[in-house]
Amino acid sequence: MSKIRLPTSALAALTLLWASALIIPLAQVSGAHYFPFLARPLTGLASDSAPRMDHFLGTTCGCSEKVLKYLEGRGSQVNEVVHIVGPGEPWASRLSERGFQVEVLSEDEALSRYQLESVPRLLISAAGETLYQGGYNEDQRHNSRYEDLTLWESLARKGGAAVERSYPLYGCANGKLRKAQLDPWKMKYE
Repeated sequence: MSKIRLPTSALAALTLLWASALIIPLAQVSGAHYFPFLARPLTGLASDSAPRMDHFLGTTCGCSEKVLKYLEGRGSQVNEVVHIVGPGEPWASRLSERGFQVEVLSEDEALSRYQLESVPRLLISAAGETLYQGGYNEDQRHNSRYEDLTLWESLARKGGAAVERSYPLYGCANGKLRKAQLDPWKMKYE
């Protein structure tokens, strides 16, 4: 019985095909955790004069769940509203017990009302002006310290001057269109 030997070029082609079949899906699923989203301005937030911190979390996003646990651990310390995107009743009750104001809304509502394209996200405003809009820390992948209260204190010392540089937005997409753009094969977002 003779052995079947593949030509070197065929073996190389099969190896390339196999590697592509592994690398492309893995890169797609984990890419959002290594490449930040663009920080497009949010709209439709209350424009009262009191300084306020808005947190946007998604119930299907692991990064948002980490922020939820952090917020739950520290409790509300300033004028804060947590906007929970998705079926968020369990999260809402946990955060309400810790003193947070909570709004639960669907992905479509978050997109149409606030133009929210990714979660988690932090926004600090005063007198109807956005002072900070971005992520919670420099590098979400390494679970660095959340900087929301540090930013709040820094803005208070500056007397309401906006932050010049925001932390990157790592996390998950919000909205059917954004998810379809980032995950056309529906491997991460179902």
